[in-house]
Amino acid sequence: LRSMIAKWLPGVGAAAMAAWAKISTNMVGKKAKEILGKEIVFDEQEMIDVTGSVMDAELPPESDMELVVKNKIILLSNLMKADGIIHKQEMAYINQIIEKMDLPADMALELHKIVKSPYKGQVDYNVLNNGDEAMSVIIDMITLAKSDGDIHQNEQLYIREAGKHLGFSDDEIAEMIKG
Repeated sequence: LRSMIAKWLPGVGAAAMAAWAKISTNMVGKKAKEILGKEIVFDEQEMIDVTGSVMDAELPPESDMELVVKNKIILLSNLMKADGIIHKQEMAYINQIIEKMDLPADMALELHKIVKSPYKGQVDYNVLNNGDEAMSVIIDMITLAKSDGDIHQNEQLYIREAGKHLGFSDDEIAEMIKG
């Protein structure tokens, strides 16, 4: 009967569906309020003692920090190569980042080789996905892309792709590029 009414009187069918949606939504809301309104009772046997297991936050070991720096330099190097033209300003910007880091000489040499290599390197985004580090990487990428006076379309695409891996939306990246 409901199907026939909906076919022959579309306005009545829509009103009936709207009424049904309101009723079912109210029922779900009441049930949720009932469940969430109950007092939480903890079973002593299921509780775990976590005292003593919380430690003070420490800086990551140097090897982890070096891994972050290496992936950041690979990412910036890939961006520099994205438009097919390596500008002096871009090379200088990345080299300046390497020099500002207090890195062992062999690591600095390895990073300079990565930058000079004509090939793009593989980036481990998980290493860079820390909130503060991710923001720092995106800012450095945008600064690098703007260092030659123009952000090439391929550079924008690479920044957007890296931004997605680092947890940023297209709108956030676009806003940062404009800013």
